[in-house]
Amino acid sequence: MFENLLFQNHVVETLKREIEGGNLPQSMLFFGEPYSGKLTAALELARVVNCEFTGEWGCSCKSCTQSLSLQHPYTLLTGSRYSMLEINQSADFLINERSRSSQFVFTRNVRKLIKRFNEDLWDKEDNKYKKAVSSLNNIEEILYLIEPTQNLPAEKKLQSTVKKILTECGKLANELPKGNIPISQIRKISNWVRRSSSGNKKVVILERAELMQDSSRNALLKVLEEPPRDTYFILISEKRSTVLPTILSRVRTYSFKHRDNKEQELILNKLFKTSSDKNSIKEYFLSYSDYEGDAFLKIVQNYTEFCFNKDGAFSDALDSKIDVSYFNEFLEVFTNELKKIYYNNEGIISLNQLEAINSSIRDKVIKLLHYNQNPMLLLETLYYEVKRIIYA
Repeated sequence: MFENLLFQNHVVETLKREIEGGNLPQSMLFFGEPYSGKLTAALELARVVNCEFTGEWGCSCKSCTQSLSLQHPYTLLTGSRYSMLEINQSADFLINERSRSSQFVFTRNVRKLIKRFNEDLWDKEDNKYKKAVSSLNNIEEILYLIEPTQNLPAEKKLQSTVKKILTECGKLANELPKGNIPISQIRKISNWVRRSSSGNKKVVILERAELMQDSSRNALLKVLEEPPRDTYFILISEKRSTVLPTILSRVRTYSFKHRDNKEQELILNKLFKTSSDKNSIKEYFLSYSDYEGDAFLKIVQNYTEFCFNKDGAFSDALDSKIDVSYFNEFLEVFTNELKKIYYNNEGIISLNQLEAINSSIRDKVIKLLHYNQNPMLLLETLYYEVKRIIYA
C-alpha cells in the first residue's frame, strides 16, 4: 500500500497500521504544505478501502482499476486545487516522454479535474454545470486515445489531441467554485453518503477544507457528527491551525512533513524523469503557470512600485488577474519585496510602517481563508491601505 506516496513514511505506517487493525477513523484531516502528497495519500486510501483483496499496490481487481483511473463510483472529490498546473505539466511530460507512465500521469490529472464535476456534487440546473457538460463530453470523446491501455497516436495527432484536451480543461477549470466548497455541494454529499452503496465503502475527499464558509462548515459538521457506516471523509488543508476547532474535534489528524530539497529532487526524477533546475516541486509546477518565474515576480514588483507612488491607481498597479491559487504566493513575494526596500533603501519605509503593512497582509490572508473574499478585491484593499500607511 501507498507505494506512490514518497518520503511520508510516518503517515504511511500509521495508515497501514490503522487499516490492518480495523480502526481507521471515518473522519480524517491531512494537513501540510502544498505538494507534500496529501491528495496522493487520500486517493490511495480510497483505493485501499474498496480493494476486493488486501489493498496491495499493483492489484488488478475491478475496484482498484477504477480507482487508479479515478473512475470509481464511490469516491467523490471536490475543493480548490492547482489543476491546470498539473495538467499542463503532465501534457508536456506526455508529449516528450511518450510512455505508459506519462499516459497514466496525464489522464489521471485530467480526471482529477473531471471528477470535480461528478453529478452527485452538482445541481444539473446549475449554470456552471450546464456550461461544463459540453467540455466534459468533448474530453471524454478523445481522452480514450491516450489512455495507458492504448498505443499512442503519431506525434502530430498526439499534439493536436492534447491541445484540444487542454482547451476544454481550461474551460472546466473556469467553472469551478473559486476556493470555497459551496453549501449546495456539502448538502449533495450529505444525501449521497446516506444512500445505499451495495456494500461498497464511500470516500469523500475535500481539498482546501479551510476555505469553506460558515454555512458549508456547519452543514459538514452535521454529517461528521454521525457519519453513515462504511463512509470516510478526508479533509485536506495546508495548515491545521486554519481549520475550525469544532471540525478538528471530529477528525483524526495526519501531519505531512516538509520534504527537503534532495527528496523533492528524487521525486521529480522518479515521477517525471527530470532533473529540474527548480529548487522545489512547487517551483517546478509553477513554471507551467501563466506566471512563470520572472513574469510573476515582475507583476508583484510593479504592484509594489505603485504602492510607493502616491497617485498611482490600482488598475495600473495590477492588470493581471490573481486568483485564489496564486494569492498566498503573491503576498509572499510582496512581503519579500517590502523587506528588500526596508533593508536596502534607508528612510523610504520605517520599521513601524513595515509592521503595519505586515499586519494588513495577515488580515487579508484571514479574510480569504475564513470568509472566502475575492482575492482581487483583497489586493485592491491592501494596495490602498499600504498607501495610507506610507503617506499618513
